[in-house]
Amino acid sequence: MIKGEADKAIALNPKLAGPFHIMGRWHRTIAGFSSIEKMMINAFFGGVPPGGTYDDAIKNFSAAIALEPAYSLHMYELAMTYYERDAASDMIYAKVWAEKALKCPVLNDDDRETQKKLNELLKKL
Repeated sequence: MIKGEADKAIALNPKLAGPFHIMGRWHRTIAGFSSIEKMMINAFFGGVPPGGTYDDAIKNFSAAIALEPAYSLHMYELAMTYYERDAASDMIYAKVWAEKALKCPVLNDDDRETQKKLNELLKKL
């Protein structure tokens, strides 16, 4: 349901970053499911929805960043996607995006919380 609504929002106005961010989170969540979780989804819901790859998440977060380049949450989520995917050179990309996000303006409590999460991620990297 979330994916369908976000797809509709993107179709109606592809210049809004929010739906791309939501799609990035959706794809990353599905990509992160374990084999057991996927078996349970198959049993209870008839299958894992199509899509749901880390590459799809990266594309969507990148689109959100292109539309809102000074919003640190998009960059944090992109960094987390690279961190979770953990393929060759992903830790480098995660660090680059986390450091770039730390340079964004802090305008509200959400930005301050994102800054904390970014610092925690950088400690892991």
